[in-house]
Amino acid sequence: MYAVFLVLSLVCLALCVLIALRINRTYKRTRILTPSRVLAVGVFVSTWMLLFPYYYQSIFCQQFILTRIWESIWVAVHHAIRFFVVDADYFDFYTISVRSGIGLYFILGTVLMILAPLLTFSVILSFFSNFTAYRQYIMHPGAPTYVFSELSEKSLALATDIKRNHSDAVVIFTDVFEEDNEESYEIRERAKEIGALCFKKDMLSINLLFHSTKSLLCFFAIAEDKSVRGMYRQAQSSTTAEEENLKQAYQLSTHWFYSKRANTKLFVFSTGTQGEMLLDNLPKSNLTVRRVERFKPLILQTLYQNGKELLFDTAVESHSGEKQINVVVVGAGGYGREMIKTLAWYCQMDGYRLTIDVFDIDPLAGEEFAFECPGLMDSGHNGAFGKGEAGFRIRFHSGVSVHTEQFAAQLSAIEWPTYVFVALGSDELNVNTAITVRRICRQRGCPYNPFIHAVLYDSAVKTALINASDRRGRPYGIEFVGDLKTSFSERVIMNQELGDEALNSYQQWSDRDFESEYDYRASVSAVMHRMLCEKMGVFAESGLSEEEKAELLSRLEHRRWMAYMYGEGYVYGPQRDDIAKTHPALLPYDQLPAPFRRG
Repeated sequence: MYAVFLVLSLVCLALCVLIALRINRTYKRTRILTPSRVLAVGVFVSTWMLLFPYYYQSIFCQQFILTRIWESIWVAVHHAIRFFVVDADYFDFYTISVRSGIGLYFILGTVLMILAPLLTFSVILSFFSNFTAYRQYIMHPGAPTYVFSELSEKSLALATDIKRNHSDAVVIFTDVFEEDNEESYEIRERAKEIGALCFKKDMLSINLLFHSTKSLLCFFAIAEDKSVRGMYRQAQSSTTAEEENLKQAYQLSTHWFYSKRANTKLFVFSTGTQGEMLLDNLPKSNLTVRRVERFKPLILQTLYQNGKELLFDTAVESHSGEKQINVVVVGAGGYGREMIKTLAWYCQMDGYRLTIDVFDIDPLAGEEFAFECPGLMDSGHNGAFGKGEAGFRIRFHSGVSVHTEQFAAQLSAIEWPTYVFVALGSDELNVNTAITVRRICRQRGCPYNPFIHAVLYDSAVKTALINASDRRGRPYGIEFVGDLKTSFSERVIMNQELGDEALNSYQQWSDRDFESEYDYRASVSAVMHRMLCEKMGVFAESGLSEEEKAELLSRLEHRRWMAYMYGEGYVYGPQRDDIAKTHPALLPYDQLPAPFRRG
């Protein structure tokens, strides 16, 4: 009997060790199924199997068979538990080994006697890690607190910038598991360096109910598919990061405490139409919800900070006396499309003409953009300058590779660019293409050096290339945007300054927060353009009466609004229909019905 249970004990322990190793290697762990817990179960069952035959054959051998089995089972369980609380007697296994006549009994028992308390100690450490995090949090009940749904490169970049700007802030990462791999270890160490608190629980499970209501409590639903946690999530289910973020947003907005709490904000990272629909239809509450799209924040911040210098100060005078803003966008992906749509309304300014030439290797790039924004590409609007409506010209050069003479020839054939934006999806390709554009402009007779922006994700590479020059010391004159530290900074993501201005503008006719994501975007664009007008001196004294000035500004604002609505996918229709995306005011200013006049 001793030999049979010894073999079973060895098999059980070996099987649990293999399962624990597999879970650890494939990262398919959950809050219940972890390597340490699987190993603890294996040690417990193996220990019980070693003890049971001893009590059955030696201690309770005089009792009735059923009583004998019953008491042997539970006494063995009791003594197996003693192993985990460092209460087992070393000589017990020596006695059992002598009784069985099997020396391996003593060896295996000694190994289990060492393993069991080590596993107990790891559980205690795990408990105290959460306890320590709570203790540190409780020490700062009035500090502004920022809670992230997971720990990743992007969330850490944002948290680091927030901590740099607000030294008293408490940063909390949730859903943090200590995976045994280098990437996970390094990012946890970097989180500790900024004093962040890490919880294994998810964002909705940690207890923040005692946080001071006078202090900011800010949540970030920032799950992403490419993070370590994201790959684990996809391995466990078909849930995407977008769906995870939206689920957490809904749960927070309906939470009995957070939905009623003042000074509470939620930033939801979402790019799809599904996300906008769900966020627009969340239950009304005190929770301020902002949607963070993947590409839009960087484009808005770039133009908000430097739009005048990038576009209007570099514009060239045309034969008609107007100044020409010639933009070349290389790459019609996410960043490229967002730049096109934003420039269309941002550059609506008296005395300036906007032309955008877009190059992309996809032969369907132009058709896809026209499907997304039919108003921008419609021949009745596109290129319709001087007709009392939004003025712009957008031309697509689809199916053109940046590695070909075709690209160089077409770039040379159009109006020389005053501003170039390169976003092809790869850091290396973006840098190479930006240099190629600079070379073509110089080689083929461009009379000036256009300003060139290239998207560069890697912050370290960006730092190394900031002042890049050729071997004779002449600078390339290329600037980089979109790196991790910049894209995931407080200024770009939270957009507090611009957001507050937009809310003030919105509340001139509504005493509430934005009722929809559309209201927020529309208000931000209106405020950005108004600030640009102030920089351009549009509001300066011009000898016009107040009535004439109001009329001119009203016409300009209508042009901007038309271009903005086209970028949102709207077209003219006799009735406003936000599902069909039609609007009756998408007409030249002089054709507007009286109710839509702003003068």
